[in-house]
Amino acid sequence: MGLTVKREDWWGILLIAVIAVAFAIPLFGNAHNWSEQLDWDTAVMAHASTARNIGEYGQLPFWDAYSCGGNVLYAHPNYDHISPFVVLDLLFGEVVGIKLKILLFFVLGSIGAYLLARHFGAEVIPSMLAAAIFTLNGKYAQSFMIGQVLWTPLMYVPWLFLCFVKSDKQPKLSLVAAVLMALLVFEAVPYIFPMTIVLLLCFAGSTWLLRKDKRYLKPALLIILLGVALSAVRVLPMYDVFKDNSRQLGLDPNDHNSLYEMVNVFTNNAHTQPDWDPYWRLVDGKPSWYEYSFFIGWPAFILLLLALLLYLRSPLGATAVVFLGIMFGTTLPVWPLLHLFPLFSSQHNIIRYGMVFMLLAGVLVAR
Repeated sequence: MGLTVKREDWWGILLIAVIAVAFAIPLFGNAHNWSEQLDWDTAVMAHASTARNIGEYGQLPFWDAYSCGGNVLYAHPNYDHISPFVVLDLLFGEVVGIKLKILLFFVLGSIGAYLLARHFGAEVIPSMLAAAIFTLNGKYAQSFMIGQVLWTPLMYVPWLFLCFVKSDKQPKLSLVAAVLMALLVFEAVPYIFPMTIVLLLCFAGSTWLLRKDKRYLKPALLIILLGVALSAVRVLPMYDVFKDNSRQLGLDPNDHNSLYEMVNVFTNNAHTQPDWDPYWRLVDGKPSWYEYSFFIGWPAFILLLLALLLYLRSPLGATAVVFLGIMFGTTLPVWPLLHLFPLFSSQHNIIRYGMVFMLLAGVLVAR
């Protein structure tokens, strides 16, 4: 019952945990240093302000007194600092705390992806490949290097999805998934929370349409609604901020990704490409390599294409295709339709939906 682990899985879990730690170890070569590039200053400021509010003043982190003459902190929608992992900042300082959270992303995200692949019938070694495709693709090393630590809550998504797909036989796991959904609201509202809504609804809808099976519809709605209810103490203040400072974007013309560009996303290491600006933007105006590289190489990419073709008419395969369609941006109609809905209308750099796609892709390849 629950998320029990079979005996034969322990060595696989141990091995992928060791690989994940080895992958993240370079972060600690200069443990107390942080990069001068892009978002590190913003991330450190948010974590430090939160830790100072709690540790020095003994109060909840409602207000950031250090940024731009003062700014909202608890209600700010774009930081990952309102988190159980704030204890790492209090114990080790914000720079080491952030790096430890990144380490936990690689370890817990890898284990979650492994167990998800095992649930869908993959063997031990292929399930390890699923974990690698999800966490060790080119996206995260490059994003974390420039300080985009707001992606660390993705570690919850494989666990949330695993609880969701098990909830048909173990309804109590819906409550666990709802708690994880609430954590996503606390830590990652602008992108990961909406992505997870799409993930649950697409899988439930695909199961209904392809298998004539409605069993996941109610759990999906329950998890989403209960997750929002559990996080209402953060949702309501954030709503006030959104209401007064809304960012209603039109469809970004840079979110137009051709087939050629999408192949490059998975097969080209950005650092080897002469037309990629190593600091900010591509020559054609698209966001830079830390957004567009989900590098897995040609062998894994070919396996991915074969898996998509093989499982196209399965709920998991159909859900993966929807996420892939979103990644194409305005080239296909999927994203323009989704962009019509509240919250999604404030998003751009839509290639980021590839973070959830890589989880689904890894599981499909493992099967």
